[in-house]
Amino acid sequence: MVVFNLSMFRFWKRPSPNVGPGDLEIGLGGGYSSSLADDDVVIPHPPVAEDVPSELEAGIDPEAALENIAPHDLEAGHVTTHRWRRVRTLKRASVAFYQVVICQMLRRNRTGTVPDQALVHDDHQETEQSSNEASTSGGFGIGVEELVQLVKERSLEALNRYNGVHGLSNLLKTDLKVGIDRRDDEILLRRNAYGSNTYPCKKGKTFWYFLWRASQFSHLLVIMFAAVFFSLLRIKTKGILDGWYIEACIVLVTVFHIIAIAVAEYKQSCRFIKLTEEKRTVYLEVIRGGRRVRVSIYDIVVGDIVPLKNGCQVPADGVLFVANSLKVAEQEVTASDEIVQKDLQTNPFLLSGSKLIEGIGTMLVTSVGMNTEWGLKMEVSQKTDEEKPFQGYLKWLAISASWFVVLFASVACSIQVGGYFSGVTKKSDGTPMFIYGITTADEAIEFVITSLSFGIATIVVAVPVGLSIAVRLNFAKTTKKMRKDKVLVQSPSAFERMGSVTTILCHQTGIVTLNQMSVVDVWAGGIRMQDMDDVSQLPTFLKELIIEGIAQNTNGSVVFETGVTEPEVYGSPTEQAILNFGNKLGMKFDDARSASLVRHTIPFNPKKKYGGVALQLGTHAHVHWKGSAKTILSSCEGYMDGANNSRAINEQKRKSFEGTIENMSKEGLRCAALAYQPCELGSLPTITEPRNLVLLAIVGIKDPCRPGTRDAIQLCNSGSVKVCMVTDNDGLTAQAIAIECGILTDASGRNIRTGAQFRELSDLEREQIAGDILV
Repeated sequence: MVVFNLSMFRFWKRPSPNVGPGDLEIGLGGGYSSSLADDDVVIPHPPVAEDVPSELEAGIDPEAALENIAPHDLEAGHVTTHRWRRVRTLKRASVAFYQVVICQMLRRNRTGTVPDQALVHDDHQETEQSSNEASTSGGFGIGVEELVQLVKERSLEALNRYNGVHGLSNLLKTDLKVGIDRRDDEILLRRNAYGSNTYPCKKGKTFWYFLWRASQFSHLLVIMFAAVFFSLLRIKTKGILDGWYIEACIVLVTVFHIIAIAVAEYKQSCRFIKLTEEKRTVYLEVIRGGRRVRVSIYDIVVGDIVPLKNGCQVPADGVLFVANSLKVAEQEVTASDEIVQKDLQTNPFLLSGSKLIEGIGTMLVTSVGMNTEWGLKMEVSQKTDEEKPFQGYLKWLAISASWFVVLFASVACSIQVGGYFSGVTKKSDGTPMFIYGITTADEAIEFVITSLSFGIATIVVAVPVGLSIAVRLNFAKTTKKMRKDKVLVQSPSAFERMGSVTTILCHQTGIVTLNQMSVVDVWAGGIRMQDMDDVSQLPTFLKELIIEGIAQNTNGSVVFETGVTEPEVYGSPTEQAILNFGNKLGMKFDDARSASLVRHTIPFNPKKKYGGVALQLGTHAHVHWKGSAKTILSSCEGYMDGANNSRAINEQKRKSFEGTIENMSKEGLRCAALAYQPCELGSLPTITEPRNLVLLAIVGIKDPCRPGTRDAIQLCNSGSVKVCMVTDNDGLTAQAIAIECGILTDASGRNIRTGAQFRELSDLEREQIAGDILV
């Protein structure tokens, strides 16, 4: 069984027009830093050999410095004048090479991390004061090099030199609550000062490259050579007026053929470069002007405030100023497989390219693009054009067929010419075509030309040199047609994989469904409401508790714009659905958050399926919990009724709640529950698990199926391609969604397996049922 997994790709944006490949081709020397200040653009620091003492670097006389150097500091164990001369010669050569060669290339290929207004270095006018001024950019209180060094050191001592995160934000002119200004000129100022969040990308080939490559095909060279050779022979036999035009037409057709191949390949290259750029575009939320704004990852600038949650990738280097149980995987950057705990006291530094495994946090961006650790890795590790399996097979097929055709044409041509000169070849009257001493040289040359033309024509026509080109052109044409059906082919090799697919695994959220969630069913106050206009009639105290939990126990936000009736809601689709439910209850988001003080946050745990927040309200405290309905219900000992009273949950009532959850799940709804725990202030730090909760509400969240999904699945099934759905939802919810979209035809449940059920089976049992699993 061949399985194709429709997964999310991660991507990085193309470089800005200022970014060139020059820095990539140069690479990084041992003493060359990728974080360039303005004056460093012209004269970067040369590499220094490891055995060059610091006294030599400072300009001290080498022989005078010998007295202070222990013998074990040098490789040979002792120092000689001759050795110092060699070292000094090495240094001068390094300086000369860097100044003459690399500096010239840097001028031509300046990267986007260096401002366009970079100052030219002047050795005669450099002073300590100008050096300090150069370290700052765009009127900010800290420069690029200092920020890069801060994250590179990753030490609290270095951060404390700037008075911590708050002092650093002041230098970057960033308000940690409001963020930076949203105006375009402010964003441009920061981008010019600290660079853009782009990375080197392999440049596309020019048209001239494809033209040159198309002209390198051996069969075309044979045609051109034969045309010139035959033209000379015909001119000799027929004269200058009649002996050239046939071969000239052949040459002209060959030139048109080369141009056609080059144009086709160039267009295909441009098309897939554009598709790659679209694939790399990723959006995330930042805080600008006091509100959450959705921007491209490449529009992030130094000074931005970026909220982070589990599962997301860190978009730039930065420093945390809010962290709750934050765990990060940095193997993409540091090659370490360990999960790193991040907190404000010991390790608040985040590296671009790392991934949040658990927890939530908010960071201040300090470095972007090529000034980050990830940028350095991107500079030295570029994607290469590796041959795909199907392309390799086509190439092997073409070469094998070519040798066979050349052998056949050579044998046929040799037999024809040999038969002619041996007298075997006869005319129509039965006499030999060639009679020694009678047949003229022009007649013999004409026959040889005809025979060679036959052999060359056989080679040109039969050799499948254009096989791979024809396949690629067909791929390009098919890709264009598929885009009309809203199918984006990101790589031509996808056709190779999909050509042998028998099973498609797709995730429910965002693939089968739209990932546009809304609350459509609610149990609260002892009643079940499927009309969301009725929720405003809930008892006042119960509504206040629900609003308090929704507003404080969330990673999202609600922004009210002046003159706009409907607020803008930000956050994950689930968060947006619950926040919109709070809005229908009459929630004033900012007022609700300011009414209580957050003392402790328990980040949402995907494995445990719950998260919480501890709040101080005067002299008492509430701990609000939100998560999977079944998980939260199992921790509840009471519930709020319609009279604002807390009642105990007996066995009959618990079964009633479980029945409500089951009914919602059968309708394809994702069930979540809201509960709270009243407690004393002194016990807040010890609460990390939900217990003795009071149930406030059970909400059913609808994620509608994507239009056309059912027809697409039926089309796959008609082509003997099985579609399976992977989801983290409850089994009943997954079954209802699978039936709605056409993956399942009945509710028997025989084609559904949970991960826990599958792991309990033996290897033999797994093999027996694997082919029947659809959800």
